[in-house]
Amino acid sequence: MKLTEEEVRIIKKANKEKLGLSIITNWGCPFSCHYCIWKQLNYNISDVFGDLDKLDDILGLYHGKKINLSGGGDPLYNYMRFFISKVLLRTFKIAKNNNKKVDIHTRIILPARDLQTDIEKVIDTYVHKWVISFDDIESIEKIDWCNYKNKKVRLVYIIKPSDTLDKLKEMIKIVKALGFQLTFKELVYINKTLDKKYYDFLQEAKQELTEKGKIEVLFNNDYNIYYFPDSTLREKYTSAKKQRGKNKWNFGKR
Repeated sequence: MKLTEEEVRIIKKANKEKLGLSIITNWGCPFSCHYCIWKQLNYNISDVFGDLDKLDDILGLYHGKKINLSGGGDPLYNYMRFFISKVLLRTFKIAKNNNKKVDIHTRIILPARDLQTDIEKVIDTYVHKWVISFDDIESIEKIDWCNYKNKKVRLVYIIKPSDTLDKLKEMIKIVKALGFQLTFKELVYINKTLDKKYYDFLQEAKQELTEKGKIEVLFNNDYNIYYFPDSTLREKYTSAKKQRGKNKWNFGKR
């Protein structure tokens, strides 16, 4: 599948403005996060993934040093299924061939037995930062992180209107003790805007908590372009087309 003139324009814009590139998966998720945009947009879960030869062409033109593997669903959901593991392995190979690092945005915590699999070898080789989202401070403490000691991990927390600076500082203390990075992000609803008090709090948190290379607070600016399961490259996440049923998997010919 060839790149359209519009998609080439989007890549050139991303190169000029130094935008990130997210590859969106759509094969399911075991969680039900209240902030999930995919859920808010009502997109169906299905065995659909973007054409991988086309992804190879995109990465050949894209100048960024890394890409994000994200979702839709969770990219590691049912990761040992044949089709999914094959897509993941092929995606990592394409990234490596194009000299790209990969961030995996996931909430799946791999057990020790699965850290000895081929997937683990791929992650060690190609994935330099593992992004794990969590809902509250208690969930960080419940997770056994010992299997991730040799990984680069960045934890992501969606700031809620009920949060306080004291709570965020306590989270920072715990995450620093683990040796991980931490990103606080804005809560986004598609059809709802939170009140000014919430955004003032975000600004206060950004000014007080930011530490270069360790702690960051991000507002929801569209700083990515997106490769969707329908094999289209788009500038906006909300412009994805609904996917239904299954497609023929194209694992690439190169």
